Amino acid sequence: MTQSDPQELLAHLWRRAMTQNIVERTTSKAKRGADLRDWALEVTQNLLDAESSLALDDRDFVPEYAIGMVSTTAVFPVMAAI
Repeated sequence: MTQSDPQELLAHLWRRAMTQNIVERTTSKAKRGADLRDWALEVTQNLLDAESSLALDDRDFVPEYAIGMVSTTAVFPVMAAI
């Protein structure tokens, strides 16, 4: 029987701990997102007031895009943080 290299064992344990940490964070984020499901189902597609500065920016900034470029960019950090 051969003995394991202590550094190899430590590296294995470290990878396992990091994987567990990633799984826990991902699960936590998924649970927070699931909590918003009911709210999201009730939200209308257009969250902007038609004459708000954000809606006006969407209308005038790169109008050839079908989506609201400005509002999508503004909302992304909030959605990613959830």
